[in-house]
Amino acid sequence: LNKVEFKQAEKHAPIELIKNGVPQFALVADLHKERGSERGRSLLLAVNEWKLAIKKGTGKDLEVFRSSQIPEAKKKYPYLVVFGENDYSKKLIDFTTLKSEGFEVVTTPDGIVIAGRDSSVDPDFNKDPLDKKGYVRATLYGAYVVMERIFGVRYYMPGTGCIFPELKNITVTPMRYTDY
Repeated sequence: LNKVEFKQAEKHAPIELIKNGVPQFALVADLHKERGSERGRSLLLAVNEWKLAIKKGTGKDLEVFRSSQIPEAKKKYPYLVVFGENDYSKKLIDFTTLKSEGFEVVTTPDGIVIAGRDSSVDPDFNKDPLDKKGYVRATLYGAYVVMERIFGVRYYMPGTGCIFPELKNITVTPMRYTDY
């Protein structure tokens, strides 16, 4: 298992992500800032996996906003799930301290932030034609871990080996941890 470092979480009320089978949150990700092939786009993959898990668990679709649209999203939804490095997540997470594939999960009164180091938003990644580094998709890994821990989603084999439980009521208590 990967090493998990638990940190002091901000004190706030529990977050009701799903209430009576209805998601109480929107997703936030700056998908327009990603580059490279779709397989390497950590934010896009994370968003799509969350949309799939919620659709299968509740039958509902999730709305996706850019980080610049957070004020608009907050008017429509009580909570947000924010993916990746952006102005919002930088206020909560020191990305310079994260290891190569490390990510941090932080709850706030506004929802959850899942963010890590991602090569798809790093302009210097494989900039040199001789660089042949593999993708760094830490935010995606964080998205999977949170779905497993909070929603009970299980990934045994991509596609046919996934279990998406029915989601009626999901409440998250304050937490903060780093995983790598």
